[in-house]
Amino acid sequence: MSQDFGKIEQKDVLCSFKTASLIATYEELLQVSEAERITHYFGDYGGHFFNDGVADSQIDAAYEKALKVMGMDSDTFQGDSAYLYRGEIIGRMRDRLLSETLETGTQVLFVATEPYGGPGDFCLRGGVIQGIDHDRLTCSVRGSFFTMEDVPLHYVLGRYDKNAPGIHYGFQCVEPLFGEHPALADHYLREVEAQYNALRSGEQEAAPTMEL
Repeated sequence: MSQDFGKIEQKDVLCSFKTASLIATYEELLQVSEAERITHYFGDYGGHFFNDGVADSQIDAAYEKALKVMGMDSDTFQGDSAYLYRGEIIGRMRDRLLSETLETGTQVLFVATEPYGGPGDFCLRGGVIQGIDHDRLTCSVRGSFFTMEDVPLHYVLGRYDKNAPGIHYGFQCVEPLFGEHPALADHYLREVEAQYNALRSGEQEAAPTMEL
């Protein structure tokens, strides 16, 4: 009975919405060919699903590959509610992939974590990678005026390539790194502004008041 329960439990994991979303993200970011993909997007339900006729063994193999990129086991992934949101899966997977891809000295397009021209001046900017922390999955980026530390790797959206065709994230000569995600870029900009404002607010509250 316990053996049968284990099979049912494993099948539930393989067929879960989170699993399909994880594998779909892996297929997208790693540019798996359409012929080899085992998921598809179904707009009516706003999510990814497995193709008809896909065997459990195919799902299992793709699932293991995707988990390896994520750097976690199945229990950790399935148990983390953050990964109900595909944006979180994309962020984590891009963190790990960029950790292996980016090099010091690379000219990149990134989400600036500090404003140049005062409060509210948050936008995508060009910079040069100064260092990479592979454990924390962050980097330091030298911008036009100063270096920004502890920049999450998923904030690095693309790298400079004078031969890159078209316009990406509103810029020419940019090669997107592991997909192009304009909606996530907008989310990251709002995120860094909120974090910056919260930090500034906390510093002001902590500052001593001069007594006359």
